[in-house]
Amino acid sequence: MIYLDTCYILKCYLTEHGSPEVRELVSEADGVASAAHARVEFVAAVHRHLREGRITQNEMDGVLQVFDKDCDEGYWQWLPLTDAVMSLARATFRTLPRGVFLRTGDALHLACAQHDGFTEVFSSDRHLLRASVAFGIIGKNVIPEAPARSSLNTP
Repeated sequence: MIYLDTCYILKCYLTEHGSPEVRELVSEADGVASAAHARVEFVAAVHRHLREGRITQNEMDGVLQVFDKDCDEGYWQWLPLTDAVMSLARATFRTLPRGVFLRTGDALHLACAQHDGFTEVFSSDRHLLRASVAFGIIGKNVIPEAPARSSLNTP
């Protein structure tokens, strides 16, 4: 069983940089888990794609329909955000070094993963990956860096 954060789950449904690598990772896994709040984060991320004009309303509806079906069929194992998970996230924030940037949703992912016995979390979110050590988790990214874009027009 592997643990994915929301940005990796999104790559399973939308074609983005890194989607092939994430889909291969998931296809080789014997199960996929994430914190329960990732279901809401996922819908918000798909909506962001709509808002930014990267997908149409019909495409959003289709993606969400497939996602809901996969959820109903148990493809994703949604881990609960229990009081123990919340306490772990709060306690980690109290001891987090000043220079570590960590968003609430990412802290919940890491606390949930730690609480449920995961030693690795897969993500391409640089903040989550950097903060993972505070939870005793190894942050992994299977996506190669995107090539730098040149602002020069070359023939």
